[in-house]
Amino acid sequence: MPYTAKFVDGSLFESPITKVVCVGRNYAEHAKELNNPIPSEPILFIKPESAVVSLSEPFTIPDTDCHYEAEIAVLIGETLSNA
Repeated sequence: MPYTAKFVDGSLFESPITKVVCVGRNYAEHAKELNNPIPSEPILFIKPESAVVSLSEPFTIPDTDCHYEAEIAVLIGETLSNA
């Protein structure tokens, strides 16, 4: 799925979604609420590109026990060197 972002100047940047890297249990209070251990280091995991939804299209939240969270995405628009 291509994703279109806007730069600060308003110009559009279209990019395919290739990887969604997540950090888990980084909010200690939420981990405590769920009776999860609080790790000493961040837990990284990957979600499929199908986990990303467009805010310009309708979406639904399942009618189950849902813990609301805020997410932030960082778009890296250039290749990083190995150096």
